[in-house]
Amino acid sequence: MSFPELTYTSRRERLVRESMFWGSLDRLVRNPQGLLGLVILGLLVGAAIFAPLLTWHEPNIQNASARFMPPSLEHPFGTDELRRDLYSRTLFGLRVSLALSLTSVTIGSTIGIMFGFFAGYVGGWVDAVMMRLIDALLAFPGLLSALAIVTILGPSIRNVAIAIAFFSVPSFARLSRAQMLAERNKDYVASAQALGAGPVRIVFRHIAPNAIAPLLTQVALFIASAVSVSAALSFLGLGERAPDASLGGLINTAKSNLQKAWWYPTFPGLALALLLLSLNLLADAVNDAINPFARRRA
Repeated sequence: MSFPELTYTSRRERLVRESMFWGSLDRLVRNPQGLLGLVILGLLVGAAIFAPLLTWHEPNIQNASARFMPPSLEHPFGTDELRRDLYSRTLFGLRVSLALSLTSVTIGSTIGIMFGFFAGYVGGWVDAVMMRLIDALLAFPGLLSALAIVTILGPSIRNVAIAIAFFSVPSFARLSRAQMLAERNKDYVASAQALGAGPVRIVFRHIAPNAIAPLLTQVALFIASAVSVSAALSFLGLGERAPDASLGGLINTAKSNLQKAWWYPTFPGLALALLLLSLNLLADAVNDAINPFARRRA
């Protein structure tokens, strides 16, 4: 008799999880702000993924007859000082910026969340020592830390990703620890411990699903911050190596040609602004969608 009971319970738990997920997704899509963010971000991600299919000029190929040409059907975003097509370079630069931000924030958030969960669950002197280390890292501004790391390691996309991942760890560690402290003494955790569940199962099977909501919002916000930091480092010449392009690198190169070619910084800057706008809109909408008070109102 116990086996059907367990089967029914597991099915019920699965349905509850699915309904929470689909409910949050439904609220996200029904939110005009979230829908706008998803549409803009989807278009930008699609343009980055399918850049080779959407462009008809190689991003690094020079054309001797096309120096500083204004936007046209042949060159929708114009050309640069080396006669390269800015439409192609913007789409491929968008691909670099997106891949860099997603990779670095994924690595940094994973390390930070694991660090914070462990410190919050174990507690005691272990928690105190680990949090003092995080406090030391938080004492340095994120952009300054990233600038120092890239300066030491050398300018490259890989080192920019390492720098962004490094400065994102403390914020995720602090937030995940706070969530762990809020959840670890609740009745469902005590029930799981009484039934013999181990620490790993308690943390990842029981506590993590209840603590993940604000962390998802933080991920969306940090992706936007990572895009800004990577653009700033590229603007300072510490990003990708020539002749590869990124949005920040294109804007950096364009600063000395503003009077000659207004289109040079305009289109990469617009792509960067739209990317940041979509990520911030999406972060606010995700927070509203997974907010428990929003679930009660729905």
